[in-house]
Amino acid sequence: MGARCGSRVTLDQAGYISWTYGNNVDCYINLVAPGASDLLYLQILENRIEGGGSSCYDHLYVYEGIHTGFSSSGIHADICGSSGITEYTSSLDHTLTLRLVSDVSTPGSFTILYTAYADPFGPGAACESGFSCDVTDRCIHPDLRCDTMDNCGDGSDELSCLTSGDTWVCSDGSSIPASLLCDGTRDCSDHGDERTTFPTYCASVEIAPSCYSSVYLQPDSSGYIVYSNNASYSGTVCATHLYTAADYTVQLGPFDLTDMPGGCADSIHVCDGNAMYTCEFTTSTRSFCLNEYQEDRVRRLSSEVTIRLEGGTAAGGNFKIFYRLQYIGPQSLSTAAIVGIAAGSGVVVMVMVGVAVYCCYSNNNRSPSTPRVGVEGTPREHIPMQAYPQLYPASSSLPYTSELSAHTSSSLPYADLPYTLHPPPAYSADPSSAPPPYMAPKEPHRRLVQHQPDTGHQGLPYPD
Repeated sequence: MGARCGSRVTLDQAGYISWTYGNNVDCYINLVAPGASDLLYLQILENRIEGGGSSCYDHLYVYEGIHTGFSSSGIHADICGSSGITEYTSSLDHTLTLRLVSDVSTPGSFTILYTAYADPFGPGAACESGFSCDVTDRCIHPDLRCDTMDNCGDGSDELSCLTSGDTWVCSDGSSIPASLLCDGTRDCSDHGDERTTFPTYCASVEIAPSCYSSVYLQPDSSGYIVYSNNASYSGTVCATHLYTAADYTVQLGPFDLTDMPGGCADSIHVCDGNAMYTCEFTTSTRSFCLNEYQEDRVRRLSSEVTIRLEGGTAAGGNFKIFYRLQYIGPQSLSTAAIVGIAAGSGVVVMVMVGVAVYCCYSNNNRSPSTPRVGVEGTPREHIPMQAYPQLYPASSSLPYTSELSAHTSSSLPYADLPYTLHPPPAYSADPSSAPPPYMAPKEPHRRLVQHQPDTGHQGLPYPD
């Protein structure tokens, strides 16, 4: 695309693909992962590809494998601003082809973060010297750990990167303890400590790709539930079922609805359990509609909760709801049981005392002829497709490069990240391909992975 149209590019372990394009463009680029047994994970960080309603006017097509000629039958994804696609995972081998086709009006732009990873279910899939992602189970290069970018797609490679003694510098120059980042409370004047996008990257769950699907939340985790980190809803009705381990409870709040339209035009409903098709105002635990920041907390929920958006207006908007998973397992239950037993014992003692008093009183007041009765007790390289303007202000320290460059862990020019949960793709690469150097042959992989919903962007047939 641009200077690289029609070229084949061998990628680094992670990096950017970006382009600000004009009108009447038809350009493709072939992407090759660094290892023959690697797969590619694409995250669409910026999407200004023209679209409207349910149609795309400009198109970023994704094809599995190397292509130089094209037909409509080989398209695996058609991406634009209104397509709702925020990520794509290759499912066949270590190559992908991107093709941008624009119409006669409205230039656009996009930015994609790509990550090469080893298939967790491929041959020799023990992730020993790499980093194994918690939920997606991808094995990524160890240099991608703690680089401020969520290469895993589940946030696990960026967890526990700051220590309790570190500090976070707010945009106004003030500092706060790192422990206050992403805790649901706004501590910086610009609220930057609670952002789900650059530069904070608080963990987030997007419901845009998971409408009427279930999403698993990791126990002991916290973060934000958002419609999307990259797009706004418009005329959308969407419900998502969120669940975790049975010995945990989901706690919600505060609710940041400042980006929703005013006048209660749209609303958010919270229902306990899986109620994707029945959650509404009359059945919800709580419902919200005002476009404001609300400190409300919803705590009396089980290990399953449904968030339903009724965004019927064309104005559209977005929202952020903080969530935390609280353990209520055996230890907590035992404490409650102890309290209950103690209370019950007290009642028994009181009853016994009452009986004794009654009996004694009765016996002492009997007539002499009445016999006495005794009582006895008884749970990131940057690939511009042409000259690419800097995304962030001049004060940003991110070292963007204009050409292919070697990746280093100290200079990873990352940008915004969506967070969605998807299962790893089925393995179908050439079995003779050698695994990357940080993959050590081992016994077949048997790690259990939590079931995640299928978003419809993976595992499509190989093009003709």
